Amino acid sequence: FNYLFIGPLSEIENPGQRRVILIDALDECEHGNKNDILKCIRDHFDQLPTWLGVYVTTRPEAPIASQLKKFKPFELEPENQDNLNDVEIHFQHLLANELHASDEVMSKGVQVLVQKSKGLFIYASMASEKLKNMQRNGNEELTLKVLEEFPEGLDDFYRIQMERIAPDMESLEWRAVELATAAREPLHLETVQHLLQCSSKERKVVVAKLSRFFPIRDRKLQVYHKSVKDWLTNKERRDDAMFVDVKEVNKVFAGQCLEMMEQFQQESGGAAAEGDVVDQNTLAYFLRHGVAHLLEAGKRKDARRLVLNVKWLLARGGDGLGVMEDCKRFGSDDRTMVVLSQAIDLSLSDLRKDP
Repeated sequence: FNYLFIGPLSEIENPGQRRVILIDALDECEHGNKNDILKCIRDHFDQLPTWLGVYVTTRPEAPIASQLKKFKPFELEPENQDNLNDVEIHFQHLLANELHASDEVMSKGVQVLVQKSKGLFIYASMASEKLKNMQRNGNEELTLKVLEEFPEGLDDFYRIQMERIAPDMESLEWRAVELATAAREPLHLETVQHLLQCSSKERKVVVAKLSRFFPIRDRKLQVYHKSVKDWLTNKERRDDAMFVDVKEVNKVFAGQCLEMMEQFQQESGGAAAEGDVVDQNTLAYFLRHGVAHLLEAGKRKDARRLVLNVKWLLARGGDGLGVMEDCKRFGSDDRTMVVLSQAIDLSLSDLRKDP
């Protein structure tokens, strides 16, 4: 932080007017259950020069709110009138300037959409995309009745779209949704294919169908918006068909992890079956997150055996920080893991030189 911010900024004269750093969607900066950007803001941003402000947007999740409370953040409720006014301006511009709606649609349709959005811009964004697609396809006239039949709120919108994507809970599409939701980082396409145990052609069809909510970037299956994941895992919906039980999906990851590591050991020992090659992207994922998935699935003994496996340690090793992180997952009551973590901690400088 000192090298990237404090040092360079200290050499800049006060410009005479406020400058602002904008950080959008802080709640979506979490990777592997860690949010390093949040930690950096919490620990260091009060050291910035007084002429430099920071504007952060995030959903008001308790862990984030508690860590930023010293900055006295302002919480904007979705149905706050100022926010609703902004959503109204958005729909007015869309209907008038982009879709060239009729006077009747303009007079009532804007308020219909604002009410359905409940002040959520993610709904406004999806509704806008749906309307633009309707216009491009030219298969339905834009009328007030069409707008009145739009989904009621984000939950209804997600439900309707998910039912179209994966109507069958045994389908590859739904299994891919479960995997992408429970994964600890975006899954590489090869890993998706490995976990689904499907062909390359089948995988391409699946990810194409999921692209609305799980777009592909850098050949990895991303979650379009954190609200999608929250909706799928909301325990108030546990009796719905389209509910992702993360613990159950962790069992799938755990089983695949154990199979992958057994295959990896056979291959590294020269005992792998012909044509049985470990996919490097999948191996890399399970090296980083296998222990976490095993513990989340309640397979503590398997997780412990994995951490104490020499071949796994060498493959996972790197600079040692990953192994230390896995050791800490077992808690302070596991003496063996505590000692292993301490030993690696003492060796960090040497590991950085020669892993």
